[in-house]
Amino acid sequence: MSPLRRSRMVVAALVAVTTMAATAHAAPPWSDPQPVAGGYLAQWAPIANSVALQEAGGQLGFTAGGVGFAVLGRSAGGLGYTRFSGARNAFGTVTSSSFRNVTPGGMALFGRSGVILAGPATAPTDPRARLSGAPLDVAVTRGNVTGDFSTRQVLGKGAGISPAVVTAVAANQGGDAAVAVSVPVVGRTRVVGFRSRLFVRRRTGGLFVKVMDFGRRTVGSSPAALALNGAGDVLLAWDDRESVRARMISSRGTIGKEQRLGTGGSAFLGSTNIRITAAIDSTRRMLVGWTAQRVGEGFFAGSPGIVAVASAAPGKPFGGQQTLERNLPKGAGRGIRGPAVQVAILRDRSVVAWTGSLGGVLVVRTADVTNGRAGSPQQRSGPGAASRLQGLVVGPRGGAAVVWVTNTGAAGTPAGHYAAARAAGTSAWGPAETITTAGDVSGATNALVAASPVSGQVLVLVNDPIDLAGSTIPPAGPIPLRLSVRAAP
Repeated sequence: MSPLRRSRMVVAALVAVTTMAATAHAAPPWSDPQPVAGGYLAQWAPIANSVALQEAGGQLGFTAGGVGFAVLGRSAGGLGYTRFSGARNAFGTVTSSSFRNVTPGGMALFGRSGVILAGPATAPTDPRARLSGAPLDVAVTRGNVTGDFSTRQVLGKGAGISPAVVTAVAANQGGDAAVAVSVPVVGRTRVVGFRSRLFVRRRTGGLFVKVMDFGRRTVGSSPAALALNGAGDVLLAWDDRESVRARMISSRGTIGKEQRLGTGGSAFLGSTNIRITAAIDSTRRMLVGWTAQRVGEGFFAGSPGIVAVASAAPGKPFGGQQTLERNLPKGAGRGIRGPAVQVAILRDRSVVAWTGSLGGVLVVRTADVTNGRAGSPQQRSGPGAASRLQGLVVGPRGGAAVVWVTNTGAAGTPAGHYAAARAAGTSAWGPAETITTAGDVSGATNALVAASPVSGQVLVLVNDPIDLAGSTIPPAGPIPLRLSVRAAP
């Protein structure tokens, strides 16, 4: 899509709330949109002869105590935080924060009120790239949902014009946490590649401690995924551009054997473009899903173009790669945007959701993984509709919900954002539920999805574009954020 095409779209946002205790076929109505005071997910920024749509790098999640917390752009400038009230089905006004000079590129929540944020280090004294002026280092800060954050800790150093990046962040309810970063390696005269490093903080400790370097040196930053169970076991998975591999670090600090899971091929494309995802439960069941797709400038998509999953039974090594889809579309603009794949471990099975392809048109599919074997893919998005996955979440009773965005121009399916849910203990998904429909969503920014571990409510920050007539160009500035509520069944 051309910049001019993107510049002719206006994006609004909605927050959708649903309940995981719902039966699979219940479809309560969504409320009318309401504003979220002072916050936004995207804005129009000036470029030559036009304006361009830019994301604000929002974060959304729930603490183990059931407090909804979001990091959003502020209409008044900069970033801020806000909390969600389940009783009022509303967010409070977005409060400004520098987050101790860390721009949140990843977030993990723990306990009743704990927050971990990781991303670019933004203090005036931090080093900047010589050409772009962008921050070079990455750091982490701990705090709580009231906005009180501790002194930050730098985890990765950039060099020259090559910044370090945070590739994954995770925590459990007890406060154990892990962060993966990718840092440039400096040779005699220049940066010669990137290495990935794992840092872990235990609930009884203060600082994050480097556990190891992992993976091979790569040309650029490579994607990684992290998951922790309640005991503090850490599952680390990564794509080194050739293979997808995994290791487990036990709650006692023992580093397990590296295992090759299957074919890799993706680069790190930013925190909103998830290419690999992981899950681990209290029994040490493990699940890793990934999309291997080389993506270049202009989101040009190349080989190998697959979606795959690997699983491990409690106390067992991972089984081999199970390919869920082959031959993803290739060519200019065919790179999959957003969270390309998501996995979740349920009580009696596991589930994988991903953006796939049918006849060259992007679609959203799911598959169950039972006893280590992935079942047949099932299409969730409408036929003929170009759709992209936005999130997969699990509620406290084991119910699941998947959210996707559908582009305009699809026969029989209006452009907009949709969801499907299923109750705990079942394998049948309910019908598509409409979150919002309006205008052209082909340039929409990514949605944010999270489920409360207490109430089962699911928050979905989605983009609801509105058409502009003809050649109208939107003015530069933030796009208001709005709230919609799905009643509990």
